[in-house]
Amino acid sequence: MKKYRVLFLTENLGYGGAQKMLTFVANNLDRAKFESIIFNQNVSCGVHRDLGAHIVLLGHEKYTKRGLRRLQEMVAFARTVKKVKPDLIISFLNMPNFIATIVGKRTKVPVIISERGDPGRNMDRISVLMRRFEENAAGAVFQTEGAKNYYPHKLQARSTIISNPVVERQQEKNFEYKNRLRNIAFVGRFECVQKRQDLAIRAIKKMKEMGYLDVRLNFYGSGPDEEKCKKLVENLEISDNVKFNGKVDNPIDYLFYDDIYLITSDYEGIPNSLIEAMAIGMPVVATDCTPGGAKLLIQNGENGVLVPRGDINAIAEALIMLIDRPDAARQIGVQATKILETYRPDKIISEWETYITRIIEGSKNG
Repeated sequence: MKKYRVLFLTENLGYGGAQKMLTFVANNLDRAKFESIIFNQNVSCGVHRDLGAHIVLLGHEKYTKRGLRRLQEMVAFARTVKKVKPDLIISFLNMPNFIATIVGKRTKVPVIISERGDPGRNMDRISVLMRRFEENAAGAVFQTEGAKNYYPHKLQARSTIISNPVVERQQEKNFEYKNRLRNIAFVGRFECVQKRQDLAIRAIKKMKEMGYLDVRLNFYGSGPDEEKCKKLVENLEISDNVKFNGKVDNPIDYLFYDDIYLITSDYEGIPNSLIEAMAIGMPVVATDCTPGGAKLLIQNGENGVLVPRGDINAIAEALIMLIDRPDAARQIGVQATKILETYRPDKIISEWETYITRIIEGSKNG
């Protein structure tokens, strides 16, 4: 049986959710049927993902002319495609999607693009034109219907929706519920325009004003707005209630020491950290971020609490409800673990394999 050669294109192999998902797919495709090759556009950024020994990793070392960076990326990738001769290209994130579509069209290799965020946040003329050109892709993988709806109708018809899997080591340890809840976990890079750590901080201030004096918000992560958030904590005089733990290798290990998981994003794809918190049975509070990833995961009041995005009072009230009602928090956490079945890794990779095979065979027959 002939193996299909799949070439993945990524901007980098950093800590982001898109990179995590690309690595998951590349690592877990059936080795008897697929050969996985990853082209990393920015080798200088390093590799922060665990790659299987069977993965072929390629990349471009240096782009000499700063003003022509994207053109150089395109040329480097086109040369790789001609050398590797893949049966399929799979790209993740906006610019790689655009580059993959152009190169795929020129080299006559089918392309699957993958949207991992909220395209509604990118409605400038260039982004819209890029998405129109991506209609030339053979297929697309979306996380939600909301994201899919921003793309050309012909591409939508050839696309599929595949969620993120539960990929961390949740099953090895059980989450222990406490009768007194006070520790709130927040995992994510400090980028307030998206993650809105500022809302979480102000919600803690609100709770303290309401008499919840020992509530503790534990941040896990780093990023460009970390110092800004530290300054906000200082200005609000709640330094005793907020702890900055920095970037940690495996955040899931730390969640077992907390009581409630919080996500306050304005927009997300499907938040990996939210899936992981729910999978261990942790009660969660999440904003209804666009284009609908949190709403896809949470049945409000049953397996989590969903609140309007940008609403500090609603965030504080949801956290207080769980603190005041530990039995309800426990039940919500128990229900949350059911996503382990819905988002099993073997189920998700099977969906990818089925779709990849369909696109490759359809392109060969077409």
